[in-house]
Amino acid sequence: MSWMRRLTGSTQRPCRDHDRRLSGDALRNLARIRSEDKELFTRTRRAVALLAEQPYPEDAVAWGGTGVYRLHAGDIRVLYEVDDEAATVYIVNIGIIS
Repeated sequence: MSWMRRLTGSTQRPCRDHDRRLSGDALRNLARIRSEDKELFTRTRRAVALLAEQPYPEDAVAWGGTGVYRLHAGDIRVLYEVDDEAATVYIVNIGIIS
């Protein structure tokens, strides 16, 4: 997945590490994924960790005018918001694409 590497020199916003915060829904879904599929859980954690390095990957799509972004990473979907001033990525929800 092309977005799963740190993008440098791109026209995207500059790379800097952000903190990550997961909502209760995201944590519950992550726990469910962990109990059902360890490999998918590992890929999901990696995708969330990489958002801290590059919160605006090329594959992310703004979800309307809400400030929420949608990222498909293989068979998972991550909904998240970015607060650049606080250098924080807020994971709203994580789901399996069926």
